[in-house]
Amino acid sequence: MDNKKLGIALVVFCIAIAIIFFGFRYQIQKINKASCACESMEQGSVCPAEQSNTGIIDYISIALIFSMFALGVYLIFFEKGQKEIIKTLENHRKIQTEEEKFELMTKAMDDYEKKVLGIIREQNGITQSTLRYKVDISKSKLSSILSDFEKKGLVKRVPKGKTMEIFLK
Repeated sequence: MDNKKLGIALVVFCIAIAIIFFGFRYQIQKINKASCACESMEQGSVCPAEQSNTGIIDYISIALIFSMFALGVYLIFFEKGQKEIIKTLENHRKIQTEEEKFELMTKAMDDYEKKVLGIIREQNGITQSTLRYKVDISKSKLSSILSDFEKKGLVKRVPKGKTMEIFLK
């Protein structure tokens, strides 16, 4: 049973219990008033039926009913928050998994290859000429690295004017 259904059931249950409790309480007070028409009341003393101490039981009952009602309302609205938390955790796990894959992939690369791939990852769609300036290597070395990456299926080069745009696959 999901939280929303459980919360609705709990709220309905609390309303029913509250109606029954206050109905019985009203009937008990009605019976107490009717039974206090005795001789001791005529003389001005206190009726023994009114001396019963049910006040603490009333407070405990009301507190329990209110607590269960509050829990039901919380459960009704908690499901939305729970779904958001689960979605955030899944996104975080996905990002972490991608980071781990990237780290494993770069372990076998030299420093220039790591730099090139890192910059492409940061700025997907970077032009080859901009990448060359950021990494600070020659055109031929960069072209060789990108060709290797294309053969391995890591990047895709798309012509853009006189240069190429590089995208991660």
